[in-house]
Order: sequence, then C-alpha cells, then structure tokens
Amino acid sequence: MIMGYDIIAVPTGIVTVEYANVRGKKISTQACPECSKDGHDFEAEYCKFCGSKL
Repeated sequence: MIMGYDIIAVPTGIVTVEYANVRGKKISTQACPECSKDGHDFEAEYCKFCGSKL
C-alpha cells in the first residue's frame, strides 16, 4: 500500500516543482541577430540555439 502511494505522490511533487520553476522564469522577446530565434532567458548574453552574442 505504501508503494502505491509513492508511485503517485513522488512524480506529482516533481512535476509541481518543475512547473513552478518554469513559470517563474522571465522570457525575453529579443531575437538573435544570427538565427532570428527568440524566447531567450531575460538575462541571457548568448543565444541558446546558435551560441552567438545577443
């Protein structure tokens, strides 16, 4: 019975924490001059897709 609770409770806690972390991050709409992709982290100095300087 305890194993049954663990199968449900542990993944639920992990998903909840990850959701809270993602929701708290600020996303910038600044586009990369090299690859033109946006959605970088707010404090990013380099593109997370191609690595060029923003």
